[in-house]
This record gives sequence, structure tokens and C-alpha cells, in this order.
Amino acid sequence: MTMKNCQSCGGQLEQTLDQCPSCGAIQESFAYTSKTAAAVLAFFGGNFGLHRFYLGQWWGVLYLLLFWTYIPALVGIIEAIVFSLRDQQTWNAQYNKGISFGREKGGLILIIVLTVGMIFILGILAAIALPAYQDYTIRAKMTEPMLDAAELKMIVAEHVLVEGAWPQSLASTGSDFRPQSSLVQSATIEDGVIHIQVAPATGTQGELIFVPSYEEGEVTWSCEESTVPARYLPAACR
Repeated sequence: MTMKNCQSCGGQLEQTLDQCPSCGAIQESFAYTSKTAAAVLAFFGGNFGLHRFYLGQWWGVLYLLLFWTYIPALVGIIEAIVFSLRDQQTWNAQYNKGISFGREKGGLILIIVLTVGMIFILGILAAIALPAYQDYTIRAKMTEPMLDAAELKMIVAEHVLVEGAWPQSLASTGSDFRPQSSLVQSATIEDGVIHIQVAPATGTQGELIFVPSYEEGEVTWSCEESTVPARYLPAACR
């Protein structure tokens, strides 16, 4: 048999009774508020004042008016901690008319909020992880065009060391170079500058551009002029 405390004398009476058999006080019906549900609502929905509406406090509207500042979200997290740490007796005294047991209205809300909260958290994680994974896969694919670029660099370096001038084109080097990677759409040389057009299969677009310079018998390269998005380029090209 489910029992509850009398709102007047504190004596025990059956949950279904509307009048206390000990003192005769009429029991006022009200919706029992769950401390756990309020804490969860404050944590996940504090930015919109959901916990205040749940507790029947109209000034939850203030949270709605200020939600764009995210200050209510911070306040909600603090309130969630405060609610969680508050003992049940104090909670009942403030929000449940001092009654230690009543009809819960927080169970279903708690389940809904936890479900929505988990979906929200998973959504945030996915929003962070998926782009990072996509960037990683594109950078991995870019290693293949970089290998073809390395071979072209050797061809250009050999030509300038032998001829003393930059090759005007790939054909002028006398090389039968062909891109080894299917991720290279085209590869050309113009006055020693290497242009590699990456294929759409890489997941990005643009050109890898390698500009040579010759000092003290050594050819060095820069690739800052590449039109491929910087986040997909090797560190030296960013």
C-alpha cells in the first residue's frame, strides 16, 4: 500500500485519500516535482529555462529572452549541480509543499530529456569527428600526387644541372614521365614550375604548384602558391 504524508499534521495516510484520518485536513492535490528531472532539464535545457517552467516558475521566460547570450546555459549547469546536491527533504520543503511522496511527473520527462540529450551530444561529436575524418582521408589521398611531384622535381633538377636553365615544358626535358597515380588529373612543367592538377577523386580540387629556386648548385622548392586548400597540403606548403 502506497502511503504519503499529511500536508497538515505530517501523519501517514493512503495515497488515494483526499482527507487525513488523523486531523481531518483536506489534502490539496498538486503535481509532485522530481529533483532528478529538474536537474536534467537544467543541465540540458537551462539555456531555455526548461527547468524553471517544469517547476512552475514563470520567470523561466527570462532564460528564453537571454538564451542567445548562453549565460542561461551556464546558469542552468550550475543550477543542475545545486539541484543534484540538495537533499530530498529540503527539496520537498521548497517545491513539494513539504510532502515526501506524491505523484511523480518527472519520470517521462527525464527519459525524454536524457534521450534528447544523448542525441544532442552524439550530434555534436559527429559534427566534430566527421569533418576531421574527411580531412584526414583527403590528406592521405594527397600523398599520391605528392609522390608524382617528387619524381618531377628530380627531372627538373637534373635538367637545370645539365642544361643550366629551367625546362620550358615537360617535353623539353626528354622525359617520358607519366603520372603513376590515378588521383593526378594532369602534370605539366612551365619554366621549371611544376603544376599538378589533382583529380576530383581526392575529395578536393585545385593545383599543386611547386616553384623552384637554384642556389649554390642546389635546387629548392616552395609550394605556397598551390591552390589546393591549405589544410590538405603538407606542412611545408601551408
